[in-house]
Amino acid sequence: MSPAGCSGAGCPFRSGGGPTVGVCRCFDARAFQDPARRRETAEAVRALVAERDALRAIVEGRTTPPTDAEMLSHWRAGGWWLVLGADGQLRSECVREDGDVFRGARRIIAADRDGRPCAWPVVEASRG
Repeated sequence: MSPAGCSGAGCPFRSGGGPTVGVCRCFDARAFQDPARRRETAEAVRALVAERDALRAIVEGRTTPPTDAEMLSHWRAGGWWLVLGADGQLRSECVREDGDVFRGARRIIAADRDGRPCAWPVVEASRG
């Protein structure tokens, strides 16, 4: 669907391909005169930024080892860890405990049971 007033021959909306990364040059700014439309767009942008940040955190991994509780939670879910060692070697680890496997790691990435990078396990803090 083309935005109102679109006449650009190369517009991704006109070709039916949907929006592309970036902004359609022929977008009609009049659509943003409606406060409800502005709110919807702002909410959508905030959601996309949050999703981007979450995905970036997954791909970047961490430089600090997981806690014992995080290791146990991830192991119970069938997950494993991609570990970039100080020597530059990449290895995978499936551990329930014993954080020594992370000693000297430059980067640690959580992976799910199928080997895909995933979010770091979330565990509740004990109230003891």
